[in-house]
Amino acid sequence: MYGEPFGVARFHLCEHYWLVNTFTEEFKNTAFCEVMPREVLRWQNSIPDDDGEENMTGKDFRATSGKKGGRPFVFIFHPLSWEEDLKGKERTREDGANYRFIFAIAWPEGVSEEEGDKWLFEEVFPKFAEMPEVTRILTSRILKDINNTIYSRVVEMWFEGPEEWHEACVVKAKDIKKPAFAQTDSFPYLTKDFNFASIFVPDIPYSDNYTQYRGFITKR
Repeated sequence: MYGEPFGVARFHLCEHYWLVNTFTEEFKNTAFCEVMPREVLRWQNSIPDDDGEENMTGKDFRATSGKKGGRPFVFIFHPLSWEEDLKGKERTREDGANYRFIFAIAWPEGVSEEEGDKWLFEEVFPKFAEMPEVTRILTSRILKDINNTIYSRVVEMWFEGPEEWHEACVVKAKDIKKPAFAQTDSFPYLTKDFNFASIFVPDIPYSDNYTQYRGFITKR
């Protein structure tokens, strides 16, 4: 319930370190076609319930993402290392649990990245940095030119658990000043899913696909 205004996603987070840009002409031909099962896309609220039965290719899905009434597919690239370390650089693995709150921001139409970042760095980040519930704050600009994403900035904040997240982001965040470009009356003041999309990642995910997956693996 509390995550609804924050556009919390119902899908998994994939974190990759890409060595090449697969969106270039050199990678136009692939051995297998990427498929997006529609039943999964419906569960993720990415497409309407009545949007056909045939599976979609990854390319077609990303091209229409967010245009049929569902939430946009968040597919972003940012620099290999975090650009800004705003709190908690001294934190170690021995300091306790890390409940990661990761969100991407797309500024409203007509709002420049400079204007949006000014609000973040002068109003939002300082407020969160003062809260004892927040243990870590990291952020980077998004490299939009790689795949023409609508999102401009990614932020990662850590807490010791969901209760601390609620205290900081729902209760105390009421004191964060509303920007002139606000789209809603409460923090984060941006339209969920489209302008503010987020996900929670605990220390131990329920599904570890790297070690648990035992499905069919094709060879060629």
